[in-house]
Amino acid sequence: SEACDVPSTATAGTKTATCRATDAAGNTAEATVQFTVQAPPPAPPTITVAATAGGSPYVAGTWSRVPVSLTYTCTSGVVVSSCQAPRTITADTGPAGQTVTGTVTDALGRTAQTDILVKVDRTAPQLAPTATPASVTIGGTVVLAANATDTGSGIASQSCDAPNTSTVGTKTATCRATDVAGNAATKTVAYTVTAPAPPQCQGVADRTPLL
Repeated sequence: SEACDVPSTATAGTKTATCRATDAAGNTAEATVQFTVQAPPPAPPTITVAATAGGSPYVAGTWSRVPVSLTYTCTSGVVVSSCQAPRTITADTGPAGQTVTGTVTDALGRTAQTDILVKVDRTAPQLAPTATPASVTIGGTVVLAANATDTGSGIASQSCDAPNTSTVGTKTATCRATDVAGNAATKTVAYTVTAPAPPQCQGVADRTPLL
């Protein structure tokens, strides 16, 4: 038979275990063996980011019409030598947004990073409203269009007031648009409502004396 002590790995250091053997004639022998238990490496560095917009939590990848502030928390099993400083994204990021990276480095030179996609649109939509046709007779039909555009988050909704062609005169209507980030804009459009032309007879107004 043969057997060895159960090795102990609960603590770091150089360990010794004894092994024994017995042959069929009953002769026995034993010897010791050494092994080393190494301490586990210190926990690796980690970095997390907290994002807020206007004092409220910001969800990564969503549109904000106010600046987005980022703050970082760094940890490691050893001393943290550098942690990403807070930053604020104030400028419009464009339709694709901006990926912001934060980095931590510890005393052992190990690094870790975290990324967050930030989308900021602080610019209101542009409107170029039209009235088609620009002049109609009483009771006629005019179509109003906001023709809104937005180079950031894109147009979420646009509309114009219902036109009024029940009376004669120069009319104005308000058109409005809102983008996905919540920025809003308005602009007025003018159109003219005229009285119908009187009927004509031989090229002159009907019931006009002919000379």
